[in-house]
Amino acid sequence: ILKSGRHPPEFYDELWNAITSRQMWRGERITTRHDGAFYNEEMTITPVRDAAGIISHFVAIKQDITERKQVEIERQKFVSLVENSSDFIGMAGLDGRVLYINDAGLRLIGRRRENGSLNFRIEDCHPEVWSRKLRDDILPQVLRQGQYVGDCQLLNHRTGAPIDVLMNLFLIRDSATREPVCLAAVMRDITERKRFENRLATSEQLLRTILDVLPQRVFWKDRDGRYLGCNRVFLQDAGMPDIVGLTDDDMPWKGEIARHYRECDERVIICDAPEVEIIEPQTNAAGDETWLLTNKMPLHDSHGTVVGMIGTYQDITHLKQIEAELVQARDEADSANR
Repeated sequence: ILKSGRHPPEFYDELWNAITSRQMWRGERITTRHDGAFYNEEMTITPVRDAAGIISHFVAIKQDITERKQVEIERQKFVSLVENSSDFIGMAGLDGRVLYINDAGLRLIGRRRENGSLNFRIEDCHPEVWSRKLRDDILPQVLRQGQYVGDCQLLNHRTGAPIDVLMNLFLIRDSATREPVCLAAVMRDITERKRFENRLATSEQLLRTILDVLPQRVFWKDRDGRYLGCNRVFLQDAGMPDIVGLTDDDMPWKGEIARHYRECDERVIICDAPEVEIIEPQTNAAGDETWLLTNKMPLHDSHGTVVGMIGTYQDITHLKQIEAELVQARDEADSANR
């Protein structure tokens, strides 16, 4: 009756040896219901002796602990998830005293448990400027709204180096009263991301500086003909502070000229081929008719897909005027010689 097939023989040997030696046995086992389903049971078996001191029978007290075991399993899963996470995961009392930090979090801040406990406060985990920000701004927000998500910095206690992190700080509430009982935080090290963002911002600023000192106009559009950006002298031609999201129909050269530009852009994008040394007209913000020498090329993403086009042009109005004057002078000379 006792054996369910889910325990090794040694388990039953230990149980039997205990109770036949007049000892009480207490433990957990997996057994079966009448329908054949397995369940967890906590059991205490006590030998009962007769007047002569001989064991006459056994008394067993049993309790179904299946639900409790399932809760323990789920709790262990959660503990394993937290302990094996590479993110900082911690808890603190509402008074700011740190209650728990996982191993990854302790490594991040260069601290360790002392006699199994953590003898420091939330502000000790951050550089001074962020300690003040937490105290004055973030913690009051969390107490009012229940959560804060945003950039923050931790402090490595051993090296003194700040560590950029993305922080999710939130309240844990009593399930019955909904009153806050403690704070919890999950933080991810974004140092490399920040370095990349800084390098990218520097590169973008360098590129912007180069574009803005070029005498040529530079612009780029998406596949739908919407402007994605341009350099400073292009903005001067357009007479606008910004053109992102606009099309040629929003520019001073709208109408027939805009239609001509769109047709050329579409050919470049559809054919995935550049068009160069295009001589075309333009009406600038002052209403002046000018002539341009334009080059247009397809713009690709990292997979080689055409996502738009990029163009450059320079104002050749003065060259066209010189050309016209030369033609006029030649015609006048021809007339004088006839």
